[in-house]
Amino acid sequence: MGWIILGGGGHASVIADILLSDGQPVDGFTDVVPSPPLLGRIPYLGNDGVVLERDRRDIFLVNGIGSTGVPGLRKSLFEEFFDKDYAFPPVVSNRAYLSPHTSIGPGTVVFPGATVQTGVLLGKNVIINTGAIIDHGCQIGNHVHIASGATLSGNVAIEDRCHIGTGASIIQDVKIGKDVIVAAGAVVVTPVADGWTVLGVPARRKQL
Repeated sequence: MGWIILGGGGHASVIADILLSDGQPVDGFTDVVPSPPLLGRIPYLGNDGVVLERDRRDIFLVNGIGSTGVPGLRKSLFEEFFDKDYAFPPVVSNRAYLSPHTSIGPGTVVFPGATVQTGVLLGKNVIINTGAIIDHGCQIGNHVHIASGATLSGNVAIEDRCHIGTGASIIQDVKIGKDVIVAAGAVVVTPVADGWTVLGVPARRKQL
């Protein structure tokens, strides 16, 4: 079984490095435009349509699209192939710590230096980026990005489609609603309602 990376940007390059560091076979990557090989060795296969030409029993897919840029692109790409029964096994860097007493959903990637403690539930298509810390008992919904260096204290609950920015901190027992953006460096000490963007120390709702 070989891996195909969906996407060819910087995020995809880090995932390629994770897979190669773990000795995993990577068949290639897709992108909307022809691109040079990832890391100088992983070939460009074509656009995402080439995946449909492959037997889904013979490949693993990993989502190489980051959560910035076009809103919803990462989610829609994952769902397009997941709904066709293509396999998205979780990818965990061998330089991350993932407690054996966690649950991790399909398509989720845990990057180098990240820590995921006991009792954590990670949904589908989640990014736990470089150096992020997810403490005990946290629940992370689907299509969430925990950016580099963010810290979630114990028993934080984050619902679907949220972005927790670089270096942000969320104290224990706080609930974050759906479609929330927590700005880089923010410190969240109170619950955040669906659809809000919060920033600052302590974090407050961004005024429209």
